[in-house]
Amino acid sequence: MDPFQTRECGDVEIDNPLVSVIMVVKNGERFFPLAVESVMEQEHEPIEIIVVDGQSTDRTAEIAKSIKEVHYHYQQDLGLANARNYAIQAARGKIIAFLDSDDLWAPDKLNIQLRYLAANPLVQGTISWLRFIIGQEYSPRNIPKKDHYQHDQVGYTPSALVARRELFQIVGQFNPEYSLNCDADWFVRLIDLKIPFAVIPKTLLYKRIHDTNLSLDITKSRNEMMLILRNSLHRKR
Repeated sequence: MDPFQTRECGDVEIDNPLVSVIMVVKNGERFFPLAVESVMEQEHEPIEIIVVDGQSTDRTAEIAKSIKEVHYHYQQDLGLANARNYAIQAARGKIIAFLDSDDLWAPDKLNIQLRYLAANPLVQGTISWLRFIIGQEYSPRNIPKKDHYQHDQVGYTPSALVARRELFQIVGQFNPEYSLNCDADWFVRLIDLKIPFAVIPKTLLYKRIHDTNLSLDITKSRNEMMLILRNSLHRKR
């Protein structure tokens, strides 16, 4: 099977796979409760919601600890990649899913992607399409990269990802050398390895664009992406 083919989901029954949902958060009291709620409203109930708190100074820890479904972890080191790697190691599920603390899942997201994995045992993971939610702080005239956000698109982001645990052994961990683009680096390595992977042609993720997104540091993000692409070219030689 070719990697990253767009495929329909089908109606295959799923045999109650154990799903661990990983959420990394730092100073997320603004959106975090809604993100957790979108996980708890899933048609397929995960066995755990692992929240790794990157040393928040707001009410994030208080909110997370008040939710009985949440397994709260305080991050001793720093960085998005380190937080995700720690959570993967701590996860008990055979299936790993992610949700950024400012994003939202459609209620049927897990169910649809799990059915696809059940119907296609050789496929190691799936991503869905995403739709952007523009924060109220942006007027129509000052939205950064406005054209990029106007249309639904394939979600090359962990929040769209539902994958078998083995995939992270094959691709490896998120690289902490990239403070902004460890996600992009992971997906580029996945593509380079030509691992069977599928895009679900449905919009199942709603991604917020707001004034505290890490990706707004455009210069640093561009420099990291240049290094990621350079390393990809070296791997292909």
